[in-house]
Amino acid sequence: MEDSKLIELLKTFSTKELREFNEFVVSPFFNKNAELVRFYEHLRSLAPAFAASKVTREAIFLALYPKDKYNDKQLNYLNNFLLKLAEQFIAYTRFKDNELTERYHLLEAYNQRNLDKHYQFIYNQTNKLLDEWPNRNHEFYQLQYLLADISNRYFLKQQIRRYDDRLQLAGDYLDQYYVVTKLKYCCEMLDRKMSIAAEYEVRFANVISKLVDDNAVLATPSIAIYHTILNMLLDMGNAEWFKKLVALTEEHKAYFPMEELKDLYSYAINYCIRRVNQGAPEFLEELFKQYLKSLDAGTLMDGGFLSPWAYKNLIGVGLRLKKFDWTEDFIKDYNEKLSPEFRANALHYNLAELRYYQKNYDKALVHLNQVEFSDIYYNLDTKKMMLKIYYELDEIDALLSLLASFKMFLRRTKLISASNKVAYLNFVQALTLLSRKEKRVQPTLQRMLNDPEPLGDRAWLKLMSENASVY
Repeated sequence: MEDSKLIELLKTFSTKELREFNEFVVSPFFNKNAELVRFYEHLRSLAPAFAASKVTREAIFLALYPKDKYNDKQLNYLNNFLLKLAEQFIAYTRFKDNELTERYHLLEAYNQRNLDKHYQFIYNQTNKLLDEWPNRNHEFYQLQYLLADISNRYFLKQQIRRYDDRLQLAGDYLDQYYVVTKLKYCCEMLDRKMSIAAEYEVRFANVISKLVDDNAVLATPSIAIYHTILNMLLDMGNAEWFKKLVALTEEHKAYFPMEELKDLYSYAINYCIRRVNQGAPEFLEELFKQYLKSLDAGTLMDGGFLSPWAYKNLIGVGLRLKKFDWTEDFIKDYNEKLSPEFRANALHYNLAELRYYQKNYDKALVHLNQVEFSDIYYNLDTKKMMLKIYYELDEIDALLSLLASFKMFLRRTKLISASNKVAYLNFVQALTLLSRKEKRVQPTLQRMLNDPEPLGDRAWLKLMSENASVY
């Protein structure tokens, strides 16, 4: 049963959830089957490890029915019903944790039961909660719409023939919820199309954009921000949209939950990266600023720790800007903010890259030799940096040996995407041609350097090609 859906689900339960699920299972309101109680109590005793030898079907059945012959059908029955209870428990706890969802259902029930005093009390409380709601994103307008919709249906039930603004509010909030959500989807699809080979159909983007331009009622911070992102993605060459996004995000960042604020900073960061890659180096400094803003806002954190890839990316930008002192301080000061399993590799790899940029190749190699290959991308990037160092030191034997072994490793590995594999393999091929220093390979090399196909470290290869002396 180790790979069963039930065990996989229970492995995700915290100690608190395991205890609360026990209360759920023993409650006669949710379960009247005593066999399920015994089944769960046994499984709970195996948590959190759920050792493979103890969760085999035979071991579990023996623990529950030591005197009975193994019965697969009986165990399936217990497994299926306990899984169903576990799913109900998750749904129930999520429902209870969302106070507003509970209130909406109460309002519906009180309206149906014609309990006006009960309805008005919960309605006023819910309205106050929404007024104090910290966010002004798509979720806020959805919640406002739901309350206005319930309120309008309550008014209709009173059969009073007079004007009431709740119908108008329901329509307005629905418009705002739809427009901001549609804008979010359009922005995400456009962004993904620029990052991967994704064939999304971004329908009605221009229609929605014009709708926002022409309707004052849609002038909310969240709509303004996503409208700006949409135009920025549709008109990448116009930096004014980027500047407007930066200003709007700083002005209204308090209105967004951390996860969504992270997305807003990511749009600005990705824009800068794309402009740099398109040949606009002035955006490198802007990219550095956006990373620092994201760092200060806490959006580079993941589960309480700094993302190791954000750490590496920010260091890379600092190095390209030749901010060596700042970069060294950052590497050391922020290494402790990484999750413990990443710290040693991140420290040595990034110090190696710093020493490489400072052309202190011996120290760079010392750090690279201390990087453990537990992560595939540290493995790949460490080998790539070693190749660059061997080339720049003119250590041809070491270079050719590593090129051969690296090429074989890349062809065999299944741990990276096809596009990343192509980029690394093309880097190996281009560096192999470059290292030969022969005129007859130059046309092939130049085609590779100018071809739009993925190529790792294209800028470095071009620079080395320009500086190479050809025999």
